[in-house]
Amino acid sequence: MVLDCLNKLTREFADSGSSSPRRDAELILAQVLNCETYQLYSKHDGDQTNLSLNQLTLIENLAARRKRGESVAYILGYRDFYKSRFEVGPGVLVPRPETELLVDWGLKEFWSSPPKILDLGCGSGCIGLSLLLELPGSSLTAVDISSKAMEFAQKNAQKLQLTNRVDWFLGSVESFAQNSPSGAFDLVVANPPYIDPEDPDVESGVRLFEPYEALFAPEKGFAAIKEFSNCALAQLSKTGVYLLEIGSGQRPGLESWLCQEWPQQLQVSFLKDYSGVDRICKIKREERTNG
Repeated sequence: MVLDCLNKLTREFADSGSSSPRRDAELILAQVLNCETYQLYSKHDGDQTNLSLNQLTLIENLAARRKRGESVAYILGYRDFYKSRFEVGPGVLVPRPETELLVDWGLKEFWSSPPKILDLGCGSGCIGLSLLLELPGSSLTAVDISSKAMEFAQKNAQKLQLTNRVDWFLGSVESFAQNSPSGAFDLVVANPPYIDPEDPDVESGVRLFEPYEALFAPEKGFAAIKEFSNCALAQLSKTGVYLLEIGSGQRPGLESWLCQEWPQQLQVSFLKDYSGVDRICKIKREERTNG
């Protein structure tokens, strides 16, 4: 029966180290049964639905992938982010809940006027495209060095009917900066690779299955933060806003670097995530007055 299977999967995923075993089990089972997760408890449990042999075999195969550490998003082929569903797969970073804060804070800054948006390291496109959906009249330039990630981002833009509002740049952040006029964007968002390659707390499944270059960076994660920030600040208009996602404990190092490289030019603040970690750095240019 469905609930028996759900409980069994939950125990197996917990034993294999999943941080969200019940949710993983619900998503996989709902995928096989072609239903919403809430229907596992109503529609199927209510009529004591039995699973067919084909369904059980498919569940077993998908569960085996999850127990090896592969993301449920890769297994299902999508991840829900903000208000939309984004296609993902091997070669593109799986969107995380905390990254939705970039969208929230971008909307707070530009709710009354449509900005020109730059998304550095766009990945699946989840940040920039979510902003476009919420900000009619805005436009987006999406940059990524990975052709695979760009492929997913373009698919998602097409699915969301946003293709005509997006310009794409396949290449490094540095090459984009070298080939683009400065000061052109009102809002720059970035979720760079900021994890220290030696970080012992990174899940083994993340290391095995997600793209290394989208997660890890030299200098304890700061190399990409610096590269992305130099590009972003050069591209930012005089009244623009730069929103940058960072990792736990990286605030002091970022503040120090900004003071050295961009002295007396910026207003810098930090926004905490759901766990109380400084997760988003918000940067504006200082308003200067004469006299």
